[in-house]
Amino acid sequence: MSRVHYAFSRLTDRASDVALDNVNEGIYPDWVDLIEELKLNFGDADPEYSAICRLVKTRQTHRPFSEFYPEFKQTARRTPFRDHGLKGLLRLALSKELTEKLAMVDVRDMSYEAFVQECTRQDNLLRATLSRQTTRSWKPPMSSTVSVPAPARPVAPAPVSYDPMDIDHSARRASNEREAERERRRNLSLCYYCAGPDHRANACPEKPKPKPRSNLRTVSSTPTIASSTPVFTPATSRATTPVASASLAPLPPSSSCVDAKSLNEATLN
Repeated sequence: MSRVHYAFSRLTDRASDVALDNVNEGIYPDWVDLIEELKLNFGDADPEYSAICRLVKTRQTHRPFSEFYPEFKQTARRTPFRDHGLKGLLRLALSKELTEKLAMVDVRDMSYEAFVQECTRQDNLLRATLSRQTTRSWKPPMSSTVSVPAPARPVAPAPVSYDPMDIDHSARRASNEREAERERRRNLSLCYYCAGPDHRANACPEKPKPKPRSNLRTVSSTPTIASSTPVFTPATSRATTPVASASLAPLPPSSSCVDAKSLNEATLN
């Protein structure tokens, strides 16, 4: 009864007058009688035209043809179309995939019932093909559980245990590391040069061998006066007195220029 009261509260103008005419001594009619009375007075003025409009707007979309066709058939009963007229409206309402499949079949001379059967067969073949392709391309997951990596935790910087302004810290640190490495090699009896076992640093095969020293020294020859400087003799002494050969002492290496007259006097004496 609450629905009847709500319907009376929403009705206006002539519809309200028609509903109030069915109220007898304050007793409201039931819901079914009220709906039938309203349909009788305010029903569709042109139900055939309304059915044609709904039929033209009906589309299959992605539904199977077996689900779409009963809706199309029920709406088509209220229209004046028969056979070829319904066949054209049905082709207009089919999905794009089914229309492409029917393009490879000659349906021009088919009756309406034969066309409906051909649509049902082509739609079944199309959906079977799509089902096989989906099954072939689908791959089962490797495992039923999906492991989600844990979010990385931020790493706090290590506390600084020395004064950043200490410029000698790096040198002391390198020295300490060298001493620690030397102590480790001493405890493990390892080579101080290559850290290898079973030998010492003086016999390390990785250590480069020193180049041999040469004992030969280059002796520079000092030029003598006889070989480098010509000796001039006066003409008078050549005729009277024979000149005895004298051995000349070599000049010091630092002398670069010798007077010719001095050399001649040294030769005569």
